[in-house]
Amino acid sequence: MQVLKTNKFRQSGYYNFNKDYLIYSVDSTLNAHIVDINMDLRAYLRFKKDSINELIFKQFKINKVVFYTNSALTGENQTIIKSDTTNFRNFQLISDNEKLISLDALVHNTFISPNTLYSDKDVDKTYSALNSLGPVKYVNISFAENGDSTLNCSISIIPSKTISLSTEVEGTYTEGYWGTAAKLGLINKNAFKGAETLTAQARFAYEWQQGIWARELGGQLGLKFPRFLFPIGGYDFKRNMHANTQFTTDLSYQDRPSEFKATNVSAGINYLWDRTKFHHNFEFVNLSFMAFDVDSAFRNKYLTTGEYNKYNYDNRFVLRMGYTGSFSNYNVNRPLRDYSTYRYSIESAGNLLYAINHLFGSKVTSDGTYELFKVRYSQYIRAEYNTSHYQIFDKNNRIVYHLGAGIGVPYGNADIIPYERRFYSG
Repeated sequence: MQVLKTNKFRQSGYYNFNKDYLIYSVDSTLNAHIVDINMDLRAYLRFKKDSINELIFKQFKINKVVFYTNSALTGENQTIIKSDTTNFRNFQLISDNEKLISLDALVHNTFISPNTLYSDKDVDKTYSALNSLGPVKYVNISFAENGDSTLNCSISIIPSKTISLSTEVEGTYTEGYWGTAAKLGLINKNAFKGAETLTAQARFAYEWQQGIWARELGGQLGLKFPRFLFPIGGYDFKRNMHANTQFTTDLSYQDRPSEFKATNVSAGINYLWDRTKFHHNFEFVNLSFMAFDVDSAFRNKYLTTGEYNKYNYDNRFVLRMGYTGSFSNYNVNRPLRDYSTYRYSIESAGNLLYAINHLFGSKVTSDGTYELFKVRYSQYIRAEYNTSHYQIFDKNNRIVYHLGAGIGVPYGNADIIPYERRFYSG
């Protein structure tokens, strides 16, 4: 209770307040087995009015926020020549000539704002947000009092390495077939000097199948911005979202001789939020196209039986949007306490295309469906829920209980959910 009361003060602008100013008194005179516990201020604070008392109970607002993005330029050592200074509102960036990161990226990931009351919670969230940026190694936040009940905030940022390369080679053995695979990766955590993370990956796999080579080639390209990018909305609205924007593209080609050839192309835009124990991922749009070239003998032998087999190798368009959220009540300060995690998602596909086709009276095929570039597109809704409970006995022993449920319903322009979006067990 003492900590909670102190937190309430320090989240409401009382920068100089701390838990040592509170005291408990216990009274057990009225009942033999019942005590009254009262929490109060220490006597010297309640009855003595002086400059120290006034300072403790004074609310402070943030005046300005200054970022230092060089190890030599810190809030405690401001006599060094300020070689490059950028200002925006009451935010200021001081850096050397080779700028580490833009002021805009820092402002979007800072919860401490000028002309607002001081709050410990805003400081903690700023630490978390800035430390998560790729070009940032660690952060130090300090405050200096002014004579007008305001605080100047200094945020010193030490840079980290931003570019990394990775290679991976592996041998494979699948159902009697030997093969090899290689993977190359590149990560640039500050691609455009705004803490943008650029990731590129390529994969090559070959498998020897009775005198012929099966192969799989693929590549992924992603770009994540540490801010909310959207064509509408003002600057303050986008900054207060404190979201990341992620663009993704994926290309893969699979060639299995005497069976099929498959090409998959996809691209999407995601928005990601982290709120303490909650994590949110809004898939604004994802468009994927799969094209198959199936060997006739393989089709006649395997795809003419089974209710769904023939649909698994049909060309298809999937235009979907969805939301995924997760929550965990794990307490890092009490790691041996039981905790639970929850994950939930919902997505839909094809509704926008179907509405446009229906609105403009597009021509339907012989089976009464619409096509996009002569390919039937999928339309469905899908929801999923997963929860896990961790029963912890000690640091080496625990039991994990897991429950998962999901449902997918095709409708409108589709008779079946695409193979890659179905559920499975096993």
